[in-house]
Amino acid sequence: AVVLIGCTFIPLIGRSSTTTQTVVPTATAIPTFPPPPSASELDFSTLYLHPTNIFAIGQPTGFEQASPTSNVNLAQVNMVNNSTLSVIDAFVQDPQESVTTEGLTGFFTADVLDRTWDFFSTWTESSRTADATGLTIDFAVTLQQQQYAARQRAWTDGTWIYSVRVLTPSNATDYLRALL
Repeated sequence: AVVLIGCTFIPLIGRSSTTTQTVVPTATAIPTFPPPPSASELDFSTLYLHPTNIFAIGQPTGFEQASPTSNVNLAQVNMVNNSTLSVIDAFVQDPQESVTTEGLTGFFTADVLDRTWDFFSTWTESSRTADATGLTIDFAVTLQQQQYAARQRAWTDGTWIYSVRVLTPSNATDYLRALL
């Protein structure tokens, strides 16, 4: 009887001590970009002619046209290379008034640029340089916790505004310059 009662109550006494264990959550992994492609691999021998016949642009190797658009004042094409995570956006626009090279800065306001980056999480303008040939704007862009670099080059002939913007992963700035 003593053994039976002891076997019943001794395990209950041992259970009264509690052990606290802290579990550290695993940090969310941020995906990394592939190594930047070599600019020497680019070939611009294929020309893309916009359906409006207003402009043509060299189509680099590996880039596919996506969503050419046009309206009364704008002809635009986007080219995408999914393997290099890069985008080229080119357009020709009629601003409905004469525009000078100096006037390009006033044309590309924060509101205008904000509408063009609406697909991305955040964007900031990192530099803006105007010279006699046109306007260059550099951007830092974020999409799904990944950092991208972009550069937009715009120029005018007095009647039309021409613009090419290239977006690449932030580790591929030499590739960005070669594409532009």
